Amino acid sequence: MVVLSPAELCADGRTALGPGGLLIGSAPVLPGDTAATAAAYATPPARGLAPVVPTGQAVLDWTRLTGFLTRQPRAALDRMVIALPHDLVAGLTLHELTRRADQLRLPTQAWLTDLVGDAVDAQASGHGVQYLDGHGDPATAGNAVSVVVHPIDPLVDDPYASLPESVVAQALTKPYPSARIVLADGGAQINLSPTLVAAAFAEVLTGIRAHALPVGDAAAAALGVAATDRVPGYAAVPAHLSALTPEAVALLLADDQPYLITRHAGTGALAVLDPATAAPGRPPLGATSVRVASPPGLTVAEAMVRLRGEVPGGWSVLGRDAVDVLAEWTIAGGARRAVEAVGARLPLTDDLRRLVLAASGAGQTVLVLRPAAPGRPLADGVVAAAERRIDQIGWDGVVPAVVNLARTTPAALLPILDRAGASLFRQDPGAAGGDTLFLGIPWTVRHPGGTHGPAAEEITGEALEAAGRGRRAALAAPTAAVARLLSQPLSADLRPLVASPGPELVAQHAEVAARAAQVGGYAGHEALLHLAGQDRLDETVRYLAAADREHGALLDPVLGLPNTARVLDALPHLATLAGTGLGDKVSDTVTTTLGRLMTGEITREQATEAVRKLRGRLPGLATKERRRWIDRLSQLAREQPSQFENISAVATAVLECPDS
Repeated sequence: MVVLSPAELCADGRTALGPGGLLIGSAPVLPGDTAATAAAYATPPARGLAPVVPTGQAVLDWTRLTGFLTRQPRAALDRMVIALPHDLVAGLTLHELTRRADQLRLPTQAWLTDLVGDAVDAQASGHGVQYLDGHGDPATAGNAVSVVVHPIDPLVDDPYASLPESVVAQALTKPYPSARIVLADGGAQINLSPTLVAAAFAEVLTGIRAHALPVGDAAAAALGVAATDRVPGYAAVPAHLSALTPEAVALLLADDQPYLITRHAGTGALAVLDPATAAPGRPPLGATSVRVASPPGLTVAEAMVRLRGEVPGGWSVLGRDAVDVLAEWTIAGGARRAVEAVGARLPLTDDLRRLVLAASGAGQTVLVLRPAAPGRPLADGVVAAAERRIDQIGWDGVVPAVVNLARTTPAALLPILDRAGASLFRQDPGAAGGDTLFLGIPWTVRHPGGTHGPAAEEITGEALEAAGRGRRAALAAPTAAVARLLSQPLSADLRPLVASPGPELVAQHAEVAARAAQVGGYAGHEALLHLAGQDRLDETVRYLAAADREHGALLDPVLGLPNTARVLDALPHLATLAGTGLGDKVSDTVTTTLGRLMTGEITREQATEAVRKLRGRLPGLATKERRRWIDRLSQLAREQPSQFENISAVATAVLECPDS
């Protein structure tokens, strides 16, 4: 023991912990009697924790005691426990011990035989009451010799949060206290601090906030657990899971919200993971129900996948049908990275091969936007497709670098990239000026917010790595059902993915509508669900799958509707389906013009002018494709007699629109 007096403590604060702990106060009352002193100040065992023993009530009441403690290194504070000797505990209740712990702001330990009363009241107060056995390991009350009370708002929360990675890595190689419980910032830490959990389980904690997880018994069932055990509180969890091995996982349900617990091999301590956020878990303080169970035969990675409802390879692979995958590989932990392309399908040029090599070396996902031919602008619909794909890649927690092979960048693309936090690479002939000589057209990079990096001969791995460093997807991932729907192109048969009519469809539509408000590229999916709610799902899907959908088939879902109000309700959503969803400018323009004319927003002359702007885009005058537009508009005019003249005016405008 190291013995310090108050005078020594307030001198300069440089005193370090001795190997056996720290004895604070004036000299022991029995100087020279080693055996008597050892008996008077014997501390209960607490494996991995360093005892700080006050030698009298005056020390506890000393106003500078907390100041002295806070001058200790944070990592040392993390392993301290105030071990009260017999004379400072005798006659105290456990409730009074909790008040003392809150005053000291450090875990406070006492022999059970020195306390009076029961521990139940203290457990109900929200404090972490933890029992330790004769070896200093977590135990049940019946097998315990001492009790540790963990305070609310301790002196140190996460001692490793601001320390270098090398220090964190070293800490993960040494034993960590199994009695460590921290109750702070509205959450509980059980053993390993969040920084240590994040570093130790980086390969498991991938992705962003997940799809709606199963809760309560449904979460247990997802992991193959038939029954759970209720425990008094978070501090009782280490004792209940004393047999948990690093190869296994346990389920913690805090007010039915699921968390996963495993034992870290290097430290021997428990680690709590939150499958909803793919981050270290901090179950909420004040939970009225804490249950635990041990799923049979699962690793923590397997349990994470089951609770999150994930698919092999990550959620982003669901939308691969709509993109061209140029290359794909895995990085540490099995996470997938790729170079993908949207737009026209072009041969794999030498420039793209070099891009693939740079991306794979940097471990960075890249999304390439391709025009129909060099020097051409991006085709209609590419920006919306890129917006959807950037969001889908983000479901796995990744922000891609975007490479635009067109010489011009659509203005609509820039705010999309800014919201997503993505950098844009493109060739810019205007960047060839200045003192630097480029052999070809230099590449420039625009970062979110409009800042630019230096021009370069080619896109390097270093530039791609910088474009992804420290970036996280801006939006939480959708629920599993919505993720599967949004990841599919509108041309697919989406009927199996659309919820059944009723409350399920209403909820699905609401989630997709909220998503589309943030990611405009999903407006077509939102329109599909709106039409499904109007009992027009089959007709809409047939249109989307039809080979002639550019030639009037868009009107099929409104044919046969019983009244004009239903037609007017459907038309804007059909226009969105065609324009944003499919990049079909002709159908979008005709349908939008029709709706605006029917509502009186524009005149017939204005409608005719809007349609005439499609010259060169509509099928030729003598073709059957142009005739299909006329046939469908004519049928709709007959079905809606109150709007016959307006609909006929649009049909006439389509009929008379010049070829060029």
